[in-house]
Amino acid sequence: MMQASTTKAGPCTYEMEIQVAAEEVDKGFHRAYRDFAEITKVPGFRPGKAPRRILERYVDQERLERHVMEIIAGPAFREAAAQEGLIPETEPDVEPGDIQEGDPWTFRARFYTAPVVELGDVESISVRRPIFEVTDAIIDQAIENLRSQHLDHRPVTDRGIQAGDVAVIDLILTLEGDTAGSPERILYRYGDGIPGFDDAITGQITDETREFDLTYPDDYRDPERAGKAARCSTHVVSIHTEVAPDVTDAWIQSTGNGDSVEAFRNRERERITERQREISDEIAANAAIEALASSSTVEYPPPLLESEISTLVSRLRSELAQTSTSYEQYLAAGNMTAEQHESRLEAEADARVRTRLVLREYARSAGITITDDDAESAQDATRLLIENEQIPSEAMARSYTYSVLNRILHQRITQHLLPRVQITEYVWKDDAHVEGGAANDA
Repeated sequence: MMQASTTKAGPCTYEMEIQVAAEEVDKGFHRAYRDFAEITKVPGFRPGKAPRRILERYVDQERLERHVMEIIAGPAFREAAAQEGLIPETEPDVEPGDIQEGDPWTFRARFYTAPVVELGDVESISVRRPIFEVTDAIIDQAIENLRSQHLDHRPVTDRGIQAGDVAVIDLILTLEGDTAGSPERILYRYGDGIPGFDDAITGQITDETREFDLTYPDDYRDPERAGKAARCSTHVVSIHTEVAPDVTDAWIQSTGNGDSVEAFRNRERERITERQREISDEIAANAAIEALASSSTVEYPPPLLESEISTLVSRLRSELAQTSTSYEQYLAAGNMTAEQHESRLEAEADARVRTRLVLREYARSAGITITDDDAESAQDATRLLIENEQIPSEAMARSYTYSVLNRILHQRITQHLLPRVQITEYVWKDDAHVEGGAANDA
């Protein structure tokens, strides 16, 4: 006979006090002695053959009692959970009480159940979808972008460096307290340096050498240089100016982008229109998902939040390392304290967990799944990247495959969700917009 009392200690978190009857405790001791008899050496007896009254002299009682608890706790916990109508998502954390043969045994178990999601009313969701006009100015900018990819670098010999130039410079940069080293040849584009560098080299001609002092900004991306003074020596090897090509049919043909300027413009208009449509759908889908998550009731166990926070922290560490940015610089750039950042991290992690659980429940309720063909396609894509040495480890390969399948599932969810919400379209024109009609009926 077993008795249990249950207390809800938090979201999807339960604590049970379970009392196991003396009869079940005695059975546990009997089995434990039998198990120990097989592994305990008793002089004069083969393994498992020593009588219990003799075996008891050679058995570590503390170890034996722990084994009894292990034998009893699992079945008792599962029976108690089933009796309470609860389905544990994790193994329980057990707080055992003292156990003695012939007496009932009481222990406490803390465990988590699966998240609980009650979806909001999808048909009551209303979102706005922007319609982006592809104007002639946008096409003109596409042509300018193409021109910038085909610049002609012409040498300059009759003047010094000025805005718009690219120069080959032998640079010696010495931080305060360091010893000057050898020159490093760099390709410098005017405007890419720290404050004061462009002013110092403006007008400098080929073969001229200049020396000057600068100070790195306090928020410079390299913490070893941030805020430090430096002595600069620049020797100009060559100066080039960038000249964009004239826009002609012949030039368009030479770039492989069509037979004429008009053909290029038409193709770009079609490409940009399609891309803008994808962006519009993405904006509406994100708004619909956010609205669904906000209108749904979600309860989940704390470890999910802790895991998500850990993921976000790991991602931030990686990003800061790649940009040689310290955590202090990151906080300063965001104008926040460590406590404020921790609060924002927790809020972001909570929103991510809730959204993921809502989407998972939506997919389940709508019968949206990942098929075997999807899994095979994702694995094929992963294998191709491994063969091309673009994925260096097995762990990254699994992560990539998972991300591909996740994108497929997300796309199917949004394709199923969007037609079921109310969408109001509007024409986006920079900071102003014009309301349109409803795209979907309520």
